[in-house]
Amino acid sequence: MIHLEYMIKQLKQGTDWDTLRQEPWRPSDVGALVEGIRKQLHVDPEMAERLSDIARKVAEALKDAWARAEASVGSALVRRNAGAFREALGLLDEAVGEFERLEDRTRAARARTERVRVLMYVGRYEEALREYDEGRSVLADDPSFQDDMYRARLEVNAGMVYAKMGRFGEAQAKLSEAIQRFERIGMGWEAALARANLATVYLSTDEIGPAQEAFRHSASIFQQEGMNVALAKVDLERSFFSERVGRYDEALKLLEEGENQFAELGLHAEAAIAQLHAAEVYLKINLVDEALTTARKASNAFESLGMRYNHALSRAVEGKALGRAGLLPDAEKILKACRAIFEELDVKTQVAEVDWDLSELALASGNLREASEAARRARRFFAREGLITDRLRADLNLAEVYRRWGWRERARRIWERALRDAEERHLEEIACKAEYGLGKLREAEGSTEEALTWYMRAIVRLERMRALLGVVAHRISFSERRMNLYEDAVALCLAQGKTEMAFELVERSKSRTLVDVLADRAEGRQVRDRIRTLRERLTYLYEGASTAREDEDSSRTQDRGRRIADTEQILLGPQQARVYSAGETLSLKAAQQVIDQDTVVLEYYEMRGYLMGFVIRRNSWDVMELRSPADRIERAILQWEFDVEQFDLGPETIEKRRKQWMRSTQFHLTELYNLLIRPIRKKLRRATKWIVIPHGSLHKVPFHALWDGTAYVNDRVEVSYAPSLTVLSHCLRGQAAEEQRSRGAEENPLRPLAPLPP
Repeated sequence: MIHLEYMIKQLKQGTDWDTLRQEPWRPSDVGALVEGIRKQLHVDPEMAERLSDIARKVAEALKDAWARAEASVGSALVRRNAGAFREALGLLDEAVGEFERLEDRTRAARARTERVRVLMYVGRYEEALREYDEGRSVLADDPSFQDDMYRARLEVNAGMVYAKMGRFGEAQAKLSEAIQRFERIGMGWEAALARANLATVYLSTDEIGPAQEAFRHSASIFQQEGMNVALAKVDLERSFFSERVGRYDEALKLLEEGENQFAELGLHAEAAIAQLHAAEVYLKINLVDEALTTARKASNAFESLGMRYNHALSRAVEGKALGRAGLLPDAEKILKACRAIFEELDVKTQVAEVDWDLSELALASGNLREASEAARRARRFFAREGLITDRLRADLNLAEVYRRWGWRERARRIWERALRDAEERHLEEIACKAEYGLGKLREAEGSTEEALTWYMRAIVRLERMRALLGVVAHRISFSERRMNLYEDAVALCLAQGKTEMAFELVERSKSRTLVDVLADRAEGRQVRDRIRTLRERLTYLYEGASTAREDEDSSRTQDRGRRIADTEQILLGPQQARVYSAGETLSLKAAQQVIDQDTVVLEYYEMRGYLMGFVIRRNSWDVMELRSPADRIERAILQWEFDVEQFDLGPETIEKRRKQWMRSTQFHLTELYNLLIRPIRKKLRRATKWIVIPHGSLHKVPFHALWDGTAYVNDRVEVSYAPSLTVLSHCLRGQAAEEQRSRGAEENPLRPLAPLPP
């Protein structure tokens, strides 16, 4: 019998097969090599691959069918670890077939044990459980030590399948049983692997304390055993936990560290997995460019490694990012290619996910038939698997298709049912979208008062969700992707003559995030830490609600709902009222008090493809109606930017073409003046100061440099800028408070500083 540790040492010192082939190999040695492969996958994957190659060569040299089948199992473990699931399944099928031909049912059952996990990775859960039942029935008849170890491995793999299916109680039972078996027979490192899997199940069931303890215990074993790969993977799990509680910045930092650590270990597949997850996090917080770049890096890495499934996953993220960026044809092409791969690999979960993505793209491009078909395909799978949130997402897309087709009653029934289900399970974003949909439906039917009521309900829910999010970047992205809701509400307010309400909505849509930041600075550190803890707890509970299954135990659903309600009450209740109310926007009358007699505020707002806004003085205000479409203004801005960029071509080129460029630049500045200022110039008379509050692409416009035909704007008036009147008010109050503190400090340096004004 070979001494595995000694042979690994020889291989590290450069011993090759020509030397090793002289050893007196026996068929049982191939089985020992396969056991070595198992552990080396978590210590040194390259060594695991070398052991697999030796096992195959030994089997060929011995010309032994049993050894060949064992070598196929070892090769399958290596291919599975590399993400080559199709190859792994083929090798395991060969092994099972060979063992059955040899009438070795126990060995065939052991090979089936490995098939369970590979089938799980490709989403073939029911087939995996059938393999589990088959393997368990055979191994139950064999009481030997080795098969007790295999029974434990079988329970681990079954537990992972149950976890993927959302059957967390069964997953915990299987993994706990496996841990006990491994520990009873002295397989501590395999018990630690099972415990790490159990920790991820604990995370899925909101058991944070047990999860952290299980990860800690596993990490200590991995460290003792020198299992650097397993240890790095446990560290990577921390990023998933950070993401789940809303600490996206921390998750990204951990993923970057994990990527670097895997790269140092030569684990290129694991480094690419870290990149893939980072791309998903970027997309979640609406950092589209970063998501696209990172997904492409991961995609290239997986392609070079031959990891087809993971390559398709990263390409799917790339497709989603392109869709988010508005590049719909490119996004659709990529997603359909990914769907074909997932279908070929029989990964039903990913096929359904891509179907939902395709329904989103089709809605954005106006292809309603394709949107309907894709949403229906996704819904059928999600409903069959009991995935509540995913089913409701598909329902919302179907309802939107029906609304656009004019099938209003069908759309209404779906949105009302989705709203009830979402509120029952605290799925706030689903509820918000359903309310918005019902508002659009009532507006299309001419019931503008009721439509506005639905829009305001959705806005209140949206801002409430936003207030509960701790990461500023996530709050920004959360708002950016939902601006149409504000635009529709503003349009209805103006149509109904509710100008002051329209102004407040415009301010709310612009200023909430920055006002939150300014307000946070006024809070003490202890209060901020308490708020962060509550937000993390709430984000975690929301995530649990969104991943719950239809058949979840009702007592568990009620318990989660109670904890969500209690946490929300603490976070948004009287004691922490400033978390939500500090970001409240100014009323129109209060906004006028910020302005002096010589100043006029131009607050622009893009709404339903057109530009509108407010001209506000200290004692009066007007709605400004700019009839030019927003896309025409955008084209003028792009033409002006193109002119400016020409000045980067170097001094000689600038001097040669200076007059031509100046004429072109002045022409486009005149065009922008005619589009943005001339229609309202009568309302700006006698003002010596302008405060411009842009919106969207207008942030790129140099209002002070616009040309009216005879002079630049800045030659006639003083121009300044602000993101919103609410933010300007906060800044002015902060400045006043700072001046007050400075004066107090000069008068009496020992006197404590005055608190910030409320």
